[in-house]
Amino acid sequence: MAGKVEQGMLRGILTSKGEAWVEVKDDNGYLHRYLAPWNGDAPSKGGGFDAETLELIEELVVGNRVNLAWFWDGHLRLAAVEHEIPKDMGGVFEGYILEVGDRWIDAQNKEEGKPWRFYLRWNGGYPENGGGYDLTVLDKLKNHQPTNPIRFQWSFDLRPRIDQVLTFEELERRAFYDLDEVPPWLALPTPFEIKKPPKPDLINPFDQVSSPSGANPFDSVPAATDNPFDSVPSSNPFEQSEKKAAPINPFDSATEKKPQNQTNPFDSLEDKKPDNPFENLPLPNNPFDATGK
Repeated sequence: MAGKVEQGMLRGILTSKGEAWVEVKDDNGYLHRYLAPWNGDAPSKGGGFDAETLELIEELVVGNRVNLAWFWDGHLRLAAVEHEIPKDMGGVFEGYILEVGDRWIDAQNKEEGKPWRFYLRWNGGYPENGGGYDLTVLDKLKNHQPTNPIRFQWSFDLRPRIDQVLTFEELERRAFYDLDEVPPWLALPTPFEIKKPPKPDLINPFDQVSSPSGANPFDSVPAATDNPFDSVPSSNPFEQSEKKAAPINPFDSATEKKPQNQTNPFDSLEDKKPDNPFENLPLPNNPFDATGK
């Protein structure tokens, strides 16, 4: 390869591709086609496109952002390329519309400052079975001014897709747990963002005390007075109290009386046998004695 080889790197949107080429719209809005490197001589002598680059092009998905390395040898050649996958797989997008196609829109957010392409959502099956892109989203963007910010719900399915255009009222009605991230224009300021008034300078009251330089302020403290407890007599007041006689137990003066033997009242009873009332009764007569023989 004669001459100086030019090369570089760029980032942009993969707008289309073929078997041996890709078209990329860089972040400055310029569209270029990059061919796969050529190996060998003419095709009749066995030359052809680099096989590894052809496999790499086949795996690319149109509509995604790519990071591309290129070089120049009379044609713009593709040295390396890779997808730039978004950090999130969906959420609320806030930015400005750059371009509207027949089945996609290009929009740029405020934070990153780089364009993304969002394809319309596909409804149904194959085109021959009635499937197709959801064109109702484009109807809402007909009268949209490029200078007005746009907010829409998006998701990632092989490529970024726009699901629904949102208004300020629709975002307010949505529950907070349905939002993956609250837009900055809707969120309340955090306590760290609220500016607090400066604190007033604190004045040390000891700084206002006038004292000669080098003097110890504790030298002016009056001397300690006498301890009033030194005049208290050391004698124990409990030792001067009169001794009291021990208390007398009233039970000690009680006379001890031995109990007298008590007599059994049943011992004085005479031993008397009770009379049998049947001993004095006459014997009954035999009624058979009066019967004549």
